[in-house]
Amino acid sequence: MTTRTLIIGCALAAALSATPTLAADRAAHVAYNDLDLSSADGQAELQARLDKAARKVCRFEDNGQVSTPADENACYRATRQKVDVQVAYLTSDFQRGG
Repeated sequence: MTTRTLIIGCALAAALSATPTLAADRAAHVAYNDLDLSSADGQAELQARLDKAARKVCRFEDNGQVSTPADENACYRATRQKVDVQVAYLTSDFQRGG
């Protein structure tokens, strides 16, 4: 069986290239091989997992310090924006039977 994961860190690096105060080298793997992405329930569970991973990745700075609320929120929004594009492609592929 193939393990399917989205890597939050890749999206984070791209999203935050213009934001030097936020980390770009942290990553979280989000597995979705157990989800039926052609169903609304499967897509909702994937979104919940992505939210949790994005919050985890954005919670701390590179130096281990807790991010300020403003930095954490900016990181989260940028990360989710980039990941949402990947998820839209992924779920549409599953709905087409791919």
